[in-house]
Amino acid sequence: MNTCKYCATELMEQHFCPVCTLVFPESEICKDYKRPSILPEEIPTESELDQLETKQLLVAKTYFLYYALKQARQSRKHAIENLKDQYLFEHYQKKCYIIENILIERTGTFPKRIDNKFLLAAKETAVKNEKLNQERVMRSYPIH
Repeated sequence: MNTCKYCATELMEQHFCPVCTLVFPESEICKDYKRPSILPEEIPTESELDQLETKQLLVAKTYFLYYALKQARQSRKHAIENLKDQYLFEHYQKKCYIIENILIERTGTFPKRIDNKFLLAAKETAVKNEKLNQERVMRSYPIH
């Protein structure tokens, strides 16, 4: 059964939610009251990060953005160390700024340092919250 990702109401024709009065694209539809995962399916590589536009970053999962910011900072640092290409440095500087501002909009802050400890803690928190959220949904909407 297709359900709304916000209120868990069964969607009508054309993926319309009568409670939220929203129409959802196929990619945003939940199945059987399950909430969407907040963990990304993939982590960006440097070449993938280069190809991401701001509009794509705006809809990316927060955890993905942490990885993207880490990668952009590493690429910026590499560009500084090589001092070869001013354009490359500015490109990664702007990419960092974009991602940091998206994180500020979502979380009120952005991490000054992103290391493996930070990413592991963020992932553990995300997994814990997903389990809690799913338990709440299942209590509210038991499947017969």
